[in-house]
Amino acid sequence: MDAAASGMAVRDIAPEAHPPDIGASATGAVREAEPEATAPLSASQETAAARTERAARAQREKRRPPSAARARRAGLLISALVVAVAAVVAGLVAGRSGSEQRAAPPPSLSGSAADDGLLVRFTPAWRHSTEPPRIPGLAFRRDVSLHLGSGAGLSAGRVAGSGPSLLPPAFLERLPGVPPRTDRVRIGNLAAYRYRGLRPRGYPRPLTLYVVPTTDAVATVACFGASRARVVPDECERVADSLQLLRGRALPLGPDPAYARRLNAGLRRLNAQRAAGSRALRAAGRPRGQAREAARLGAAYRAAHRQFAGIPAGPVEAPTHHRILRALSRGEPAYARLASAARRGQGARYRGARRAVRAADRAVRAAVAELRGLGYRVAR
Repeated sequence: MDAAASGMAVRDIAPEAHPPDIGASATGAVREAEPEATAPLSASQETAAARTERAARAQREKRRPPSAARARRAGLLISALVVAVAAVVAGLVAGRSGSEQRAAPPPSLSGSAADDGLLVRFTPAWRHSTEPPRIPGLAFRRDVSLHLGSGAGLSAGRVAGSGPSLLPPAFLERLPGVPPRTDRVRIGNLAAYRYRGLRPRGYPRPLTLYVVPTTDAVATVACFGASRARVVPDECERVADSLQLLRGRALPLGPDPAYARRLNAGLRRLNAQRAAGSRALRAAGRPRGQAREAARLGAAYRAAHRQFAGIPAGPVEAPTHHRILRALSRGEPAYARLASAARRGQGARYRGARRAVRAADRAVRAAVAELRGLGYRVAR
């Protein structure tokens, strides 16, 4: 089985920022022009006047008071000290400004509520709702309902969602179309689909749903904005991210390996019995032998139906699994009619029963093939 569920954090991951443009390299940097060095004259080129001038300059340097040079050096040191102190003060001011602008940490999720095997945590801004606004087509068995002062709120509970979208059929009927399953997120440690911007017919609030397939229905968090508002408040996402299962087990968003293993085991057994039984039926030369082999094939379908009925199908596979069971239930009576017609030597009834058998086989193959649409690999 390929297609394991991949999850992400409930917060969208922002793309990495592009690095800033890099300036000119050091060799291309603009710097102050330096005077070209003048090559010293050679001894043969130095004139007597030049030697006299050089000696006079040396005497003047000796007579210059030493305090002037020291004063220049002290001035440089004072200037450097002033610059350093200014930089320190500027750093302290910048640090104080940054600390004052740093955002305060969000309030802690100090409250909690649980019902129907689900738990959520919330901040003191949330209050329990006794009469939350009903969402058409979304029927919770029992739910935790909270609201904010603005009129926005949320409900968390289990619903009878099914199929790839995990949404209840009655709710889907109120949408303009089936929402895409492109927003996979992780709330707490649970993989979920997030459906944003839902506008079911007859509901005047913005709505976001988080749905998690479990062994006990679909765990659902419904976040809604105030009446006539345009968006759902961000605080609801934080509460949804705290969802925990107290009962049942979370299932993958995609194909379930455990379901595939058990289904394949049953299909392999049924296919082997059908192949052997069909060969024996064709080889039987007498009506009694044909009736016996037809009855064995009917028993194989009955056993397969019983085995498949014991396979737990999650919310995603449930509709297709029910169609497989219905198709298998057609096999046994079709083969029973075939056996009866053979036993009685009724050619016309035998031909009619054989058409019913072929129709039952096609129905089983078609129902199993529907699993391809759920991400399963199905042999043709």
